Amino acid sequence: MHGKAISTWTCGDAMRNMVSGIEIDILTEQLSNIYSHGKNFKKAQRYSAMVHRAPNTLTVIDKVKHGKKRRIISQGFSDAALKAYEPVILKQVQQLRTQLMVDNEGREVPSDSWSPSKNMARLEVIEKSNVRVGTLAQAPELTFMRLDKILFPEAIKARDKFITFIDEILREGIKAASKSGKGVFATLTNAKDPETKQPLGMKELGGESATLIVAGTDTTSTALAASFFYLSHNRAAYERVTAEIRSVFHSLEEIKLGPQMNQCIFLRACIDESMRMSPSAASSLWRETEKNGATVDSEYIPAGVDVGTCIYSIHHNPAYYPQPFSFHPERWISDEAHKVDGDVALARSAFNPFSIGPRSCIGKGLAYVELQLALAHILWAFDFRLALGEQGLIGEGSQGAEYGRHRPRNPHDEERLNDLAGVINRVNASVVYLTPSVVSLLPPAQIPGVKTLALGGESVREENISLWAEKSHLVNIYGPAVCSAWSTVLQGVPKSASASNIGYSLSARTWIASEDDASNKLCSVSAVDELLIEGPILARGYLNDDVKTDDAFIPAPAWLSVHVAESDRPTKVYKTGDLA
Repeated sequence: MHGKAISTWTCGDAMRNMVSGIEIDILTEQLSNIYSHGKNFKKAQRYSAMVHRAPNTLTVIDKVKHGKKRRIISQGFSDAALKAYEPVILKQVQQLRTQLMVDNEGREVPSDSWSPSKNMARLEVIEKSNVRVGTLAQAPELTFMRLDKILFPEAIKARDKFITFIDEILREGIKAASKSGKGVFATLTNAKDPETKQPLGMKELGGESATLIVAGTDTTSTALAASFFYLSHNRAAYERVTAEIRSVFHSLEEIKLGPQMNQCIFLRACIDESMRMSPSAASSLWRETEKNGATVDSEYIPAGVDVGTCIYSIHHNPAYYPQPFSFHPERWISDEAHKVDGDVALARSAFNPFSIGPRSCIGKGLAYVELQLALAHILWAFDFRLALGEQGLIGEGSQGAEYGRHRPRNPHDEERLNDLAGVINRVNASVVYLTPSVVSLLPPAQIPGVKTLALGGESVREENISLWAEKSHLVNIYGPAVCSAWSTVLQGVPKSASASNIGYSLSARTWIASEDDASNKLCSVSAVDELLIEGPILARGYLNDDVKTDDAFIPAPAWLSVHVAESDRPTKVYKTGDLA
């Protein structure tokens, strides 16, 4: 998905990605030309592939019929209805909190107990059914002669099971609604079109139930998982949102909808940024041009052509989101440093996780309620961090992966300290620079992808050479920090090399002089004495420490005039204090 979405950028602002489909990464002011009220576009015919028994608000093509259905369904998502659902949502959040806790003996609750096997089986049925639906949405011509039945026999079986499940839910929901008069089903069964006074029929209720179950669970859970993922990978954001929630609410019982929740501005920013980074519906929501065609961004599009803007693509367009692949909740808050209302308005103009216009997600308000309550409760009750080792790598990109998954994140200090081999392997590092002490803890078998190993920062050991000379291109680097990172280098260190061989000068000249009288006595070749360094890489001295500077940075010795031309002669040399 990522690669396909990002290919829109490489092909320009518009890309024809199928026989009758155009994907446009347009200016946000043109989004309304496709998706808003009164435009010459309708829901694309391909959505008919998703119809089970009767079209619902997601799949119905006709604008008038959609308006009728939406007027009825929207009554179940009013502010009053959302407030009435709050106790039910809080009950589910409490169950999630319980599953995240330990038992009475301090043991973690097994993850396989989080969801009963019956629920997992139902989710698998939905997944299998969606394989067919997802394909038909992109290639509706496969319904010709019912080719889809031949291509997707398992998906057809799963669809039939899903319809049976919907019928079961519908019966139970209506029965419970008749007793309590509360809940979504109570609202929907009693709701009527304000204009025609007609309610939804049983087939229509079944169709809407299918949409509510899939769209109301998978999308919210995706956004919740994304929020946990990005917060665990961005410690500063995690600490800030946790501090905000724990300062606004003083107990779990206080965490409800209302003025206090409205104060949690950074929480809302984290939710929006997570949905921007990983939108639940990431691809194009297709619209078909009606009679006489339409003009989008000065381009005429004839009738009968499917047009859409890929949500993932526009959410990662740097024109609207600087550093689009970085998690920055601050981009949604206007009073942040270096932020102005115009920056936030620009970001909002391209923010499209629920679509816009008459076909936008009717459950947007409910999704925000669920996400705010769930995240606030979890962040108030628990501390969490990214797992170390393989588990902490789940969901991340890596160098060399497919386009769109090729951006590994920078490892945290904790990972470098506790799982350095894992970090090196995760980012597919082939060239590494380590100290001899550290590399002594990493045998070649643990980091097989390393092809070039540079050692520096301390004296190389014989064991380092013995172990790594034949396993990599080994480089021995020497360079006091006061001079430069590197002053000498020996590349391709053979197994027979001495650990004391530091190679050749690098952008510098090195000399061996008498430790006791460096200013007057240059040592002969092969003599062992103090190493001196001079050249353009040399620093001017120690900051605010004249005594230390005078001791180590000595005037150029007289013997330099014999070996170095006057025009190239330095004024000072550095006494390293090292024997060579």
